[in-house]
Amino acid sequence: MPGQKSNLAVQLGAQVVRLLCSLTPVKAVTDTLGVARSNVVERLHGNRAIRGPQIRDGDLELAAEIRRMIDIRLTYGYRRITALLRRQRPTGSAINHKRVYRLMKKHGLLLARHTGRRLQQAHDGKVVTLHRTSALGGQQTAVPAGSGSSVC
Repeated sequence: MPGQKSNLAVQLGAQVVRLLCSLTPVKAVTDTLGVARSNVVERLHGNRAIRGPQIRDGDLELAAEIRRMIDIRLTYGYRRITALLRRQRPTGSAINHKRVYRLMKKHGLLLARHTGRRLQQAHDGKVVTLHRTSALGGQQTAVPAGSGSSVC
């Protein structure tokens, strides 16, 4: 799929890709598969960086401090927790919000994501009014006109 990273070596096998690239130009293979040419070339040469889990010095202490704050303030997200941590720490030690997000995600402390959409209320089709405003039972609304009279 174009626009998405795919693990080409797992999907097709490294030997198949090598065979295809040795017989035809790399651009033709990558266009057919819908993957980035740079990705295929890096895999063919084997000089791809291996990424592992991010572990930094002080992560355990910071995670414990985040957990203590969240136990007190249950509705605070990672941005507000970051602001509180920055206020408590001395000015020389900066705390990155992305690091706080990563630690909170790793330990399952993130809040549920807010989409901003409300659930649609069920409507059975009946409209109920509180008071009848006329003898006929209909509703009337009086709108004041500029001349002092009102228009119904």
